Amino acid sequence: METYWEHISGHLWWRQWSEPYEVPHGYMVFSDGRFDDWLVGRVELDEELIDWAQNRLRYIGEVLEVEWLDDAASRHVRDEVLGLDGP
Repeated sequence: METYWEHISGHLWWRQWSEPYEVPHGYMVFSDGRFDDWLVGRVELDEELIDWAQNRLRYIGEVLEVEWLDDAASRHVRDEVLGLDGP
């Protein structure tokens, strides 16, 4: 999850921001070593959650069948594979 704010109004020296909100940050590592990441917008989140509950992931116009990692495997990928050392 990532915390974001939307720019509501203003210019360089004064800006008004929305209340903070969290959005999922997806990471994908391909078998050939390529890497991609993306953010799930607030508008799309409800639809994405339904897909995730049914082991599906939308990625660049495709619907992929996925197998979710357990907590330990997820931490290993986050820390060791992606180098994102979380809390």
